[in-house]
Amino acid sequence: DPVVVLGGGVMGLSTAWSLARSGVKVTLLDAGHAEKGSWGESRIARVSYADPMLVRLARRSYELYDALAKESGEELMYTTGCLDVGFTRESLDSLAETYEELGQSYERLTHRQVAQRWPMLQLSKEYVEASVFCPNGDAVLASVVLETLKEQLIRLALAQYMEQAVLEIDRTKKTVTLEDGRSIKYSKLVVAAGIWTNHVLKAMDLALLPLVTSIEQQTYYATPEGSEMYSSGRLPVIIEHNPAPEPQMKRRGGYMIPHLPD
Repeated sequence: DPVVVLGGGVMGLSTAWSLARSGVKVTLLDAGHAEKGSWGESRIARVSYADPMLVRLARRSYELYDALAKESGEELMYTTGCLDVGFTRESLDSLAETYEELGQSYERLTHRQVAQRWPMLQLSKEYVEASVFCPNGDAVLASVVLETLKEQLIRLALAQYMEQAVLEIDRTKKTVTLEDGRSIKYSKLVVAAGIWTNHVLKAMDLALLPLVTSIEQQTYYATPEGSEMYSSGRLPVIIEHNPAPEPQMKRRGGYMIPHLPD
């Protein structure tokens, strides 16, 4: 019986693609919900993490991005470098310490050095003079990555992609019942359902995950016609470190992705 993956977003597609490439029979089921976690045209790829384990995982993800790009012939990202800025030194210093520990190339930059390298960036005095720049940072063509993963998965003999919602999951019999009435047996079940995870867990009669509410505001800036000043060839991706004002708050801050070619 195949491994059945529930969810056709970036996590589900990546899992199914990796399994099939490794010689494992896999079936991916995606309900095709309009509301989903994997959406949008761009994302950031980086090794900019203070946790060494996350850096190692990010480095591995770059290897897999490269494998997908080579197999598909698609351009999946633009290398920009990653600039971390912040309002306190603590998190920036912690990031630099991790880079040192893992032998990761980086630079510490003052506001003046930032402005000299990227004249369009002017950091205010609220930011500390301790920015961290790492050459390993990319603007990812997220929608292209999703479509490419799907196309490459479908081409693999051991993989099956089905646009079907799951109505019932029987963990004793190891079966999933689809909306068209068919039943599929599985050897293992991978839940990669994103915002629909609790819906799936409920169908499996398992404990639900606690919900954490977050607020994210996206802002799009128009670039001057004909200008490349704010493009991925001129600007880095930027991570803003901003400590939470209250202990119960997870975090706050910003991410900036430069303008990408059409």
